[in-house]
Amino acid sequence: MYYGASAAPYVAACEAEHDPDECLAYGDDFWTVNNNPRTRTVPLDPGFRRRYEIDACADPGPGKGAKKASPEQDQFDSWLIIENGKATFALTSCVYG
Repeated sequence: MYYGASAAPYVAACEAEHDPDECLAYGDDFWTVNNNPRTRTVPLDPGFRRRYEIDACADPGPGKGAKKASPEQDQFDSWLIIENGKATFALTSCVYG
């Protein structure tokens, strides 16, 4: 994940090859890169929690967002927190954005 000025070269490269609106669909503050197609696994912590972004594509906060907005949402990007070698939390991105 690149933020701020470090994201600028990636945004510029995308804009050179694609419609700029496609490149900035999520804003120009960050750029996600996955240069390795290798599948990675991590064990789940017994207290693992997952939330789905809902309502204006925002983290709904603890105790909310436990249900998927659609069955396809499981295939979207997720942010994963790993602590002591185990996944403790995931936030799955929004179906609308």
